[in-house]
Amino acid sequence: MRLGAFPSNNLTLPNAVQKNKNGFEELNLEKVKMDYLVCQTIKEGFTLMELSIPLMYPGAITPKIVDSLNKLKKEHNLTYNIHLPFLGLEPTSINKYIHKATVECCVEAIELTKSLDPEVYIMHISGGLAPLFISSNVNQVIRGYFLKIFTENSSQTVGEIIDLSGIPAKKFAIENINFPFEFTLEIIEENNTSICIDTGHLLAGFSGEYDLLEVIKEHYEKIVDIHLHDCFLEPKSKRPLDHQALGTGLFSPEILSYLEKRGFSAPVMLEMNLLQASESLRWIKKNCPKIDIKL
Repeated sequence: MRLGAFPSNNLTLPNAVQKNKNGFEELNLEKVKMDYLVCQTIKEGFTLMELSIPLMYPGAITPKIVDSLNKLKKEHNLTYNIHLPFLGLEPTSINKYIHKATVECCVEAIELTKSLDPEVYIMHISGGLAPLFISSNVNQVIRGYFLKIFTENSSQTVGEIIDLSGIPAKKFAIENINFPFEFTLEIIEENNTSICIDTGHLLAGFSGEYDLLEVIKEHYEKIVDIHLHDCFLEPKSKRPLDHQALGTGLFSPEILSYLEKRGFSAPVMLEMNLLQASESLRWIKKNCPKIDIKL
């Protein structure tokens, strides 16, 4: 099983905030540049990586840094995936200016990183608007109407990104996020894309009430990327917390055993910080000893 990591994570920016000689906190830009983060990830033994553009500080990926990433790729035999921007964007928007900006931002990211020859591009089909609307206490008829509009708008956005980029649709993997999975599937079918299964999002119920293993079995042939992380419920609030190390929550080793049995060869990305990734690797070796891990 091919296991990979994310060079950027929830600790990237906090670790980059340092005190200068005058005692004031400032951002050390060198520590958020993607080539620097890839080097740190190589030290942990990973050669499969997902470059998550939206979580990085502006300037973290530039043409010069892409050149550096290409050199690292050749020197260490790396494989990259690209997670397209989503923070601040809204594929579901009815506002034509926001729609245009979302398309242009994603196409620009593809053009910038195309020379890295990514194995797959991961896309979000919604920003913050749809989840906010879905969780609000609105009339069910109105909710259903707007979900239909959101789905249509998002599908159009995905289609335009694919057409303008010139990248084959199957190289785009739509990730299940805070958006009903049944509507996500409509967008996937309409645009003939692939699927990125996010285990933590499904376990948390963000995509609706679905059984993770059954979803993987049903859509196995279309899955070209998996975001692997655990999810547990806070004891008091019962609020789901995802992006946790494996073995800390609801994730079952049965899922990895099934993938191994089927000979799953697509990327399986540990979507967590590198310390959690190391803990997860130990958990996999202990609980799924028959899995042949390739980093």
